[in-house]
Amino acid sequence: GDLTEIGEKGINLSGGQKQRVSLARAVYNNADVYLLDDPLSAVDSHVGKHIFNKVVGPKGLLRNKTRILVTHGVHWLPLVDTIVVIIDGKISEQGSYETLVSRDGAFAQFLKQYLTQENDEDEEDPEVHRIKSKILERIDSVTSGTDATGKSEDDEVVTALRNRIKSPAKPPLARSISSIETVTGKGQWKDAKD
Repeated sequence: GDLTEIGEKGINLSGGQKQRVSLARAVYNNADVYLLDDPLSAVDSHVGKHIFNKVVGPKGLLRNKTRILVTHGVHWLPLVDTIVVIIDGKISEQGSYETLVSRDGAFAQFLKQYLTQENDEDEEDPEVHRIKSKILERIDSVTSGTDATGKSEDDEVVTALRNRIKSPAKPPLARSISSIETVTGKGQWKDAKD
């Protein structure tokens, strides 16, 4: 329960338990805006699905709050209101999942590349696997904009996204937002202009 002693700095907790305690504390805080930096990364897939459905998702405890979710979990993207793709600190694309996939731009190309190259060794919840398969199916149904060489006009952007996801080095705090950000709730984003 919420009165359980967990030790100084959570010494008795695993990474996933610390993540869940942090999220629970945030929910108890009852704020208007929640910035969630990959809260599902330290938990396994079935726990992540439960947390998304019961807390972060469109039917969760925070459904009437503005939620900014930074995630590498692409299988959650069809369930969010707005997706913002950021490359090198600039907004590359934004819109609903359907809009971005239909546009067949850098976002759709990245998803296709990511899902076709993803390693299937990961232990995965069957529902998460089904969602990923549906995402790939939907993207494959969109006509690809390739030139005579067979290269997409968005290859450079897709490569930049792929490199940002693979990068093991921790970026400085000002640049710690991941390549793909999802926005749920009532928040609005404005394009960054030079």
